[in-house]
Amino acid sequence: MEVNLSLCQNAVDIAFRVPHGFLSLILPNRLLADNIDILREVFAEIQKQHLFRMDAVVVLPDHLHCIWTLPEDDANLSIHWNMLKGVFSKKIEKRRKNFSQPEV
Repeated sequence: MEVNLSLCQNAVDIAFRVPHGFLSLILPNRLLADNIDILREVFAEIQKQHLFRMDAVVVLPDHLHCIWTLPEDDANLSIHWNMLKGVFSKKIEKRRKNFSQPEV
């Protein structure tokens, strides 16, 4: 079987030009599963601002894994990931404060 090496080389060139990232996050207890609505909202918010592609996401009760592809001119994977974690944390904290408010 003959392989067209120029096609393979093009695929490799594209794979190395476009930043990809495998990301994991581990949180205590069921924090992700219990706040999946917030997680979805934050993913959409950050993705809209930064235009990366989510190729895969696996959400388990206490951790998640993601594979993202960034635009060719964007190599700031850690910045986007840190923004996601920060916004998610703030929204969770806000939810906790709202639930802990005594009813009048």
